[in-house]
Amino acid sequence: MEGSLLRSSGDVTVRNPFVSSKPDAEYKTAELTISWEVRNVSNEASRKACCGREVEDIELQQTVELSGGESKTVKFAPEQSQN
Repeated sequence: MEGSLLRSSGDVTVRNPFVSSKPDAEYKTAELTISWEVRNVSNEASRKACCGREVEDIELQQTVELSGGESKTVKFAPEQSQN
């Protein structure tokens, strides 16, 4: 089983990581939804890329813009990675 790493940089913090799974009827595969909260702890606006690598090397990336003191939830869901 692979491990996971969650990190933040600069004035943006990462909180409350969460993974939910939706297994198929035979419990052989599952759709995963990954989310976490990002918060800009400074008074200045910030633009950050939130990246992740999901199961089977599916690359995920979102850019999040945060005002000073703002928090947002970043979410990667199965429908975002459909080919």
